[in-house]
Amino acid sequence: MSEKESGIIPKILEERLLITSEDRILLKVASELSPHDNGKLLITSSILDNYVPSISKIAEKTGKTNEEVKESFERISKVWNIPSESLPKNNGYYSDEEALTNALVNQHKLRWNPNLNDYSVTKMHWISGEMGTGTLFTNNVAFLGEKIVRQAMNVDSSLVSYHMQGGIMPDIVTLFGKAKNKRAIMTGLNKSSQDIDDRELASIVQRLNLLNAELGRPTLSKKSIKNLEKYVVNTVNSMEEAAESVGFELADQVKNLESFAELHLYWSYNDDYNQSEIEDKNIAILRDIHKRMRDAEEKLPYLKKELDEQKEEMVKSEINSGLTNKYYNFLMKKKNSSKNGDFKESGKEFKSYTSEFFETKDGKRKYSLDKKLRRELKDKAKKLLGREFEAFDSFFEDEWNRFYNLETSMKQVSNHREGINKKLDKLEKEIQNTQHEFDEAKSFESSQRVEDMEGHAWFTKKIAITPTEAKGLETIKKEVYKGLYEDILIPSIKKYSNRPDLKIYLHTDDIISVEVADPQHTIEGKKDFKNRPVGTIFTSLPRVNSQSSNEPLATSFSQVQSFHEGEISNAVASGKQRPKTKGELDKRDFAHTDVYISSHGADGYLSQRKFTIDPTTIQGEYAKNAHITAYIKVPTRQDLSKLAELMIKGNKGTWNGKRLAKGGTIAGSVLLIEHADGSPEEIFFDDRYFKNVALTEIEEDGKKITIGEKYNSLEKKIFESTDNEELERLEKERFELLEKIKPVIGRIFLQNDLHCGAYSTPGRPSNTDIITSSQLAAVQTYGVNGFEMSLMSEALHGALAYRSYDSKRESATNSDTTHTSDPISFMKNLKKLELKMKSQGASDKEVLEYIKHFTEEFVNGVPSFKPEDQKNIFREILYPINVELMENGVPLLIGTGNHWMGMKDAEDEASVIASILDGSGKYQEQGLLLRGQGASGQSFNYDYFKLPSLDGKGIDSVFAHKMEHGKTEIDQMAHQAIRTRSSAKYYFAADRHQPGAMAQGGKMGVLDVGKQTTIPYAKMIGKAASVNGHMVAGYGKNNELLLSARYFLNPTVDEISGWDYKAEILIKARSLILEAAKDDSIAREAKRLNFLIEKSNIKVGELEKKLGRPIFKE
Repeated sequence: MSEKESGIIPKILEERLLITSEDRILLKVASELSPHDNGKLLITSSILDNYVPSISKIAEKTGKTNEEVKESFERISKVWNIPSESLPKNNGYYSDEEALTNALVNQHKLRWNPNLNDYSVTKMHWISGEMGTGTLFTNNVAFLGEKIVRQAMNVDSSLVSYHMQGGIMPDIVTLFGKAKNKRAIMTGLNKSSQDIDDRELASIVQRLNLLNAELGRPTLSKKSIKNLEKYVVNTVNSMEEAAESVGFELADQVKNLESFAELHLYWSYNDDYNQSEIEDKNIAILRDIHKRMRDAEEKLPYLKKELDEQKEEMVKSEINSGLTNKYYNFLMKKKNSSKNGDFKESGKEFKSYTSEFFETKDGKRKYSLDKKLRRELKDKAKKLLGREFEAFDSFFEDEWNRFYNLETSMKQVSNHREGINKKLDKLEKEIQNTQHEFDEAKSFESSQRVEDMEGHAWFTKKIAITPTEAKGLETIKKEVYKGLYEDILIPSIKKYSNRPDLKIYLHTDDIISVEVADPQHTIEGKKDFKNRPVGTIFTSLPRVNSQSSNEPLATSFSQVQSFHEGEISNAVASGKQRPKTKGELDKRDFAHTDVYISSHGADGYLSQRKFTIDPTTIQGEYAKNAHITAYIKVPTRQDLSKLAELMIKGNKGTWNGKRLAKGGTIAGSVLLIEHADGSPEEIFFDDRYFKNVALTEIEEDGKKITIGEKYNSLEKKIFESTDNEELERLEKERFELLEKIKPVIGRIFLQNDLHCGAYSTPGRPSNTDIITSSQLAAVQTYGVNGFEMSLMSEALHGALAYRSYDSKRESATNSDTTHTSDPISFMKNLKKLELKMKSQGASDKEVLEYIKHFTEEFVNGVPSFKPEDQKNIFREILYPINVELMENGVPLLIGTGNHWMGMKDAEDEASVIASILDGSGKYQEQGLLLRGQGASGQSFNYDYFKLPSLDGKGIDSVFAHKMEHGKTEIDQMAHQAIRTRSSAKYYFAADRHQPGAMAQGGKMGVLDVGKQTTIPYAKMIGKAASVNGHMVAGYGKNNELLLSARYFLNPTVDEISGWDYKAEILIKARSLILEAAKDDSIAREAKRLNFLIEKSNIKVGELEKKLGRPIFKE
C-alpha cells in the first residue's frame, strides 16, 4: 500500500501537509497585520511603532483565543524547525511571542510558492561525478561511508534526486595498443562475483611461467602469485561483465532511497571511449564483410551471366505456366458445370475439350485467345528481363502446339501444372539470391576502387564505406552500448539493491537539461503532468571541452560559466523565457536552468551562484523575481590514494592520472539542499571523511569491528528480522550507532562587504533592505546562539579610488527629469506627487505612504561619504544584531576591508568597528569581540585564527578580506592557500561580492556574498551584478572533512522586505511625477507664450504709433 493510500504523510511533505487550513488562516492574518517590510525587526524606530502584531490582535481577527493562537504558532514552529526559544528580540525590545510571530510571518512569506499555490518543502539532491566504478581505484569504502552518513543525517528521507555524472562504466579495452594497455590495467575486478576462480588463476600462472621459461627467467614467486590473486584473477573482461559488476557496486549506495527519489545517470568520457571501442570492433567486422564483397566483385561478370540465364529460364516457365493455368481453369470450369459425371477425364472425349479450348466451332485457331494471352505474357517477360525477349514468339508457338498435341488427360494437365509452379518457385528463389549477391557486388564496386587507391588504409583503419553504412555503424554503436545500461547495469542496480521500484533515468547526450519534480507530484503521480509547475532544472555538462579534447581542464569551472553566458545571450536575443510547466521544458534549453553540474575537470570542488540574467538598471524600471543559477563543479569519486599508487608503479598517460597530476587531488560529493524557505545550501563531503567513518573501529563482544562492518551487519539483520521485539532492539542499536558518527556542523555567520554608506541603485532593494532582511532570515533560521563565530570585514564603505572607479563620485537618483540628487528638484517632485495623487482622490494616508517610499529611495540613492555618517549607519542597522549575538555567546572576529583603508590616513577599520560595538571593552575582555592584526600596513586583513572544535584544540583557519581570483571569483582561492604552506584547513574571504565555495588540495573555503547593490563599474570590467544577501558557512566541528555554505539571497530579501509592494508604489509614484511634470511643462510653456504675446502686442502697438502705420497688413 502506498503512503497516499494509507493516509500516512511522507516525511518530505510534512512541512506542507502538517500545516492545517486553520494554521494557514492564522499565518495569513498575521502577515496581513504585519508591515509589508517585515525585515526591520532589529532596527528600533519608536516605542509607538507596533511593528509586530500582538497575539491578541491575531486572535481577535481569527476568532481564536490567545492560547489557541500561541499553541498553533508553537506547533508550526516545530514543523518548520524554527528555533522558537532563541530567536532575535532586538536585545529584549521584543517579547518571545513577538519574536516568534515575526519569524513565522517571514517563513510564511518565504515558503509560499505561488506556482504551486502551496508551501514549499525541503528538497535534497546528491551530486557525484566521475564515479570510478569498475576500476582498481573504485572507492567502495567511501561509498559505504557515504551511505552511513546519509542515514545519520537523515538525508535519504528528503533526497529527491541522486545524480551520477560520468565514470560509471570503466574503460573496457577490446583492441589493444600501448596507450590502451595502460587503461586496460586499470580495469577492476568483477564485484558481482566475489569467488576466486582457481582454474583461471592456475591458467594465468601456467601461461606466465611458460613466458618466463622462454625468456630464461625463474618461475613466479609467491608474492607475484598473491598479486595475481588480488589484482588480476576475476578481472572484468567484457562490457557486459563490467555493467553487471558496476550495478552491484552502485546498488548499496542507492538501496535506501525513498520510492519518489530519482537516480540520474549521465554519460561522460568513459562512455564515449567505450563506444569508440565498439566502433573499432565494428570496423574490423566490416573489413571482413568488405573482403567477402571483394570476392563477390570478382565474380560480378559470372553473376551477371548467371542472372540473365536464370531470368530467361523464368520467362520460359512463365509462358508455360500462363498457358497451363488458362487451360487448367477452362477444364475445371467445364468439369464443375457437367452433370452426372458427363465430364471425361481422358480419351477422345477429353481431346474434344482441347479442341474446344484452342479452336473455334469451325475448327480454326482461336486468335482472340492467342492475341490476349500472348500480350499478357509478353508484358510479363519484358518486366522481368528489363528488355524484350527476342525468342518470345517462337517459344510461345512451340508451347501452344505442345499443349494442343500432347495433353491427353486431366491428370496429365494437373501434373504438368503442379510441376511448372514448383519450378517457378525454385527459379524465383534462385534469382533473388543471385540478384542480392549481384547488387552487393555492384553497389560496392565504386567504393572498393576508392579503398584500393588508398595505399595507407591498411594501417590507418580507413576503409571505404558508404554514408549509409557510416550512419548504421553509429546507430548500432550507440544502441549496443545503451543496451548495456538498460539491459544489464540498471537491472543489476535494482536486483542487488532489492529495489525494483527505483526510478532510474539514463541520459546519453553530452549536455542535457533534466527536471526533478516537486516530490508531491512524484508521490501522487498526477496524470496531467505536462501542465504541472516545472520543478528544479539541472543542466548536466560533464566535459565542457568534449568537442575538442579528452583533457581534464584545470579551468573547467570558468568554461562552464562562459558556456552558460553564451546560451543566455542567445536566449535573450531570441526572446526565450524560462519554462513554467513540465510541458514547456526543453532538454536543449541550457539558458534557463537552476543548477549547472560538471565533473570531468581537474579543478576539484567549486561552486558559485549568479543571476541568470542581470536585473535591469534602466532608469524608471524595477527589477523583480530575479532568477539565480547555481554552478557546481564536483570532483571525482575515485580512490585517489589507489590511483596515485598505480601511477607511481608506472601506469602513466591515462586521463584519470592526468587529472590527478594537474591538481585534481580531492575526491568527494555534494549535497544540494533546497530549503523550504528558498535559501539554498551546499555541503561538500570529502571522501576521506566517508572512508574514515566506514573504517573507524569499535569494540563488540571483545573484538574490534569497523563501523562499516557493524552497520552492514545491522542493516542485514533488520531486513531479515520478523520478530517485532528483535526488530525494535536492532533499530535502537542502529540509531545509537548513527548518532555517534553523525557529523557536527559548526556554523559561521558571515558579515562581509556591508558597505555602510554606499548608495543604493534605484530599481532594486536598498543596501539597508538587503542587510536587514537577509541577516534577520539567517539568524531566525539558526537562532542567536546557533553560530560558533561571526566574521566581519568591509563594514564601512570608506572612500576608494582606482583605475576608472572612484567611490567619492558615486551617486544615483530617482529623478527621471533632472537625473540629479539635489534637494530642490527632489522637493519639487514630492510636491508634484502629492498634488497629483490628491487630484485623483487619494487619501492623506495613501499620499504619505507614497511620499515615504519615494523619499526613502531618494535618500538611499545618495551616498554618505562622511566617516561619521557611515559609522552611524553601521550603528543603526548592525549594532543590534551583533550585540545580541555576542550576548548569546557568539564571538565576532572583525577584519579590515580595502574600501575604508582607501581613505587617506584612515584608522584601522577593525578598531573603528570595535569602538562602536564595545565602547566599554567588556566583549573584548570576555573574548567575544576579536580583532585580527588589522591591515598591518596593507589595504586589507589576512588573519589566522582557530575555529572552535569538539576536542578543544581548535581548527586552524584563515580569515582574509581578499584572496586571489582568476577567470571566476573563486577558482584561484585554493591555489593561493596551498602556496602559503600553512596549517590552515578552512579559508573565509570576501571582496569580490560574488559568493562561492571551494575544496581543493586539502583546503576548503568560502567567498562571502556582497550586500551592496550593483554599480556601473561591474559592467565596465565585464562582470555581471553580484547576487546580494547573507551567507552562513559550516565546517566539521569534530574535524570532519566537510564544508557547508547556505545562502540567504535576493529572493529572501525581496520577500521579507516587501519589495514587490514597494516597487509597485515606486513605479506608480514615478509615473505620476512624470505625468505631473509633463502637465506642468505644457502649462508653463502656454503661460509663457501668452505672456510673450501680451508683451509683444504692447511693443508692436508702440512701434505702430511711432511709425504712424500698421506693421502687419490686414
